[in-house]
Amino acid sequence: MLAQAADGPLDSPDHAYEVKWDGMRVLVGLNGDQLAFRTRNGIQAVDRFPELAVVRDAVGVAGAILDGEIVRLVDGKPDFGALQRRIQSSNPRDIYRLSQGEPAALVLFDILRAGHESLMVRSWEERRCRLEEVVRPSPVIQLSPVWSDGRQLYESVCSLGLEGVMAKRRLSRYTAGRRSPAWLKIKTAASDSPSSSAGAPTAAPPSSRWNPHHGDTETRRGPEGDRPGNARQGRETERHEASRA
Repeated sequence: MLAQAADGPLDSPDHAYEVKWDGMRVLVGLNGDQLAFRTRNGIQAVDRFPELAVVRDAVGVAGAILDGEIVRLVDGKPDFGALQRRIQSSNPRDIYRLSQGEPAALVLFDILRAGHESLMVRSWEERRCRLEEVVRPSPVIQLSPVWSDGRQLYESVCSLGLEGVMAKRRLSRYTAGRRSPAWLKIKTAASDSPSSSAGAPTAAPPSSRWNPHHGDTETRRGPEGDRPGNARQGRETERHEASRA
């Protein structure tokens, strides 16, 4: 499921809001001991990120398909320039060394299947609730935080020099392989600047009340009614850049 571009900020109660993570979009497939990270171009990226194999332990069902972004966090913020070093590495020794010295993180934001149950026809709210039930977050495997105030998130993202905001319609289904107006990507001016491709600036957050890794506390309707929300470069490089959400 791909997002359509939109102008912002957007602040509608019909949408939930997340940081637009500047990384490599992947579908994570778990089936017993098998693990796959498939990019939008069909590239299998799991061997490049051995440190992310711990996702097996983080997911509490026997099989699952999850949607997310592989990111390289520098000073707590996504840095695509730093992630490129990981994407370009193909020598096993280099991959291992970088996995130890420059580890990536996997930020999950949706779930398409849990066990034998397909969730694609469920609403975003129901899928999000199931994602929170299935995934045990850690410093390496994270859930993308959710905000109810899109304008506040947009202003904070702009002040931090991050790429943008995602607005997701709460009642929308997951439509695989095509762009949908149910997901909107609202980019900031920083995402169009030359420095943005090298990663986000390292400005401190505007205040202690906001952190890109903690959403607000909101109430949304899930499968069992109202429940609290989650508070919580080279040819090859060009192909991988096309995998950015």
